[in-house]
Amino acid sequence: MLEESLALAREQLVAANQRAQALEVNAQEREAEGARLRERIQLQAAVAVHQSERTQLQERHNAAESHWMLELDRARQDAKESARDHERQLEELRMQIGSLRDNRDELRQQLGEARAEVKVAAEGGPNRTVGKTKTTDLTQVVASKVCL
Repeated sequence: MLEESLALAREQLVAANQRAQALEVNAQEREAEGARLRERIQLQAAVAVHQSERTQLQERHNAAESHWMLELDRARQDAKESARDHERQLEELRMQIGSLRDNRDELRQQLGEARAEVKVAAEGGPNRTVGKTKTTDLTQVVASKVCL
C-alpha cells in the first residue's frame, strides 16, 4: 500500500508539475500579451499626440492662409484704387495739357499780333510819334498784348 500511495503521490506530483508548467506558460503568454498591449497603448498615445500636433499645425496653417488671403485681397483693392486714382490724375493732367496748349496757342497769336503792331508802329503807321513817346507806346502795346 505504501507503494500505491507512493505511486499515487508521484502521479499527483507529475500532474501538479504539469499544471504548474501550464500555469507558467500561461503566465508567460499573459506577460508577453501585457507587454504587447503596453507597447500598443504607448503607440496609440504617440499617435494621439501626433494627431493633436498635426491638427494644431493645420489650424495655424489655415489661420495664416486666411490672414494672407485677406492681405492679398486688400492689396488687390489698394492696387485697383491706386490705378483708378492714377487714371483720374492722368485725365486731369491731359486736360491741363490741353488747356496749356490752348493758352500757348492764344499767346502765340497775341505775340504775333503784337509783333505785327510793333512792326507797323515802327514803320510809321497811324500811331507814329516822335522820340520817347513812340517807345513808350510800343512798350504799352506789347505789354497789353502779352498780358492778355
